[in-house]
Amino acid sequence: MIDHDYYLLSDVAKILRCRPSKIVYLLATRQVPEPALRIGNRRVFTTLDLFRLSEKLQIDLAQELKDKENLRRLHDR
Repeated sequence: MIDHDYYLLSDVAKILRCRPSKIVYLLATRQVPEPALRIGNRRVFTTLDLFRLSEKLQIDLAQELKDKENLRRLHDR
């Protein structure tokens, strides 16, 4: 089975360290494609969507995800 990670707008903003309004602006102006999945009229982002946004925002996503994983490990202790 393939393991997928799904994120809401607030999660994406935290990972990419930007304001949610910046992401909404990129989506509204069609600078990046809308996420394909919506649940309860909320955008649900995949890892691929994160990579697209990080490229547009010129953010090193690999480093951000590594930082996120390190924070999760500290929290779980």
